Amino acid sequence: MSEGLRLAITGGTGDFGRSMLTWAVENDDIKEVTVLGRRPVKVAHPKVREAFLDLSNHVDLDAVAGYDALIHLAYCVEEPRDKRRAYQVNVVATRTLLAEANRVGIGHLILTSSANALGVAACGTGKRLPENSYPAGDQNPDHYYFYHKALLEHLANWYWTHSGEGGTKLAVARPCYIVGEHFDNSGLQAFLAKTVVYPEPARSFYQFLWDTDLVDAYATILTEGLTGIYNIAPTDQTTVKEIASMNGARLIGGPVRLLKPGADLAFRLHLSPFSGHWVTRGDPLLDSRLLRTTTAWKPSASSAEALQRYLIRT
Repeated sequence: MSEGLRLAITGGTGDFGRSMLTWAVENDDIKEVTVLGRRPVKVAHPKVREAFLDLSNHVDLDAVAGYDALIHLAYCVEEPRDKRRAYQVNVVATRTLLAEANRVGIGHLILTSSANALGVAACGTGKRLPENSYPAGDQNPDHYYFYHKALLEHLANWYWTHSGEGGTKLAVARPCYIVGEHFDNSGLQAFLAKTVVYPEPARSFYQFLWDTDLVDAYATILTEGLTGIYNIAPTDQTTVKEIASMNGARLIGGPVRLLKPGADLAFRLHLSPFSGHWVTRGDPLLDSRLLRTTTAWKPSASSAEALQRYLIRT
């Protein structure tokens, strides 16, 4: 990276994308960063460029042809009414982006998966799963985000098996639940509510990671030229019961079989921003030993500490 790296980022206006862009701007080894998206990033800096990219429409990467790397952070996470839109952005556009990266000669592509790729059956088990665990979210079409992230990982596995020499190097980051100083989404709002309704809260687990730790993980994958899937998570987990206690919230538990249709009804009536697609016993848990033992990356905080840091700031 001594001559200066040219980096492209999608999703640069999102919560985490802004954190990643800040890192790129402040990193002297990066000479140029192009943000691909529909909205302006409002960052005035000599090394920052912008180019239009709409993942719900025609996708081409001519604006960043020959770039050293592309970090893909633009996905449909907040639940849309029309799940076909989410599929287009999360699955179809990702497949096109991978093909385009090869066509225009991008050196290194980092896609973003999620713990959710491991499937609903892995939720609530308390078991931390390694990178080679099967992305069983492909069995959960009624949980669109789990399903889409599993399909992304299947795409990556196909690429690693069939791509030839000289093509774009591919890595997949598989993070847990990310929190940060300016983060705001429907999931975090649900945790911050005065009353939290959740299935089996003592057996519903999350792993929280501070956003700068995830930035460091992406930076490690990028600067070391890594390929393959990497879990990115702390070494502990937090139950929903503990979350409610930390936030001083009233906690109401119930079975998934009742809460899921209840969430579906509330979503249809526009009383909730999410449906039963998000009603699970937390997230699958990740074992991040591979990244921690093969690189210098380490999380700066435990899951509980990261969440507490977020709660203090809100």
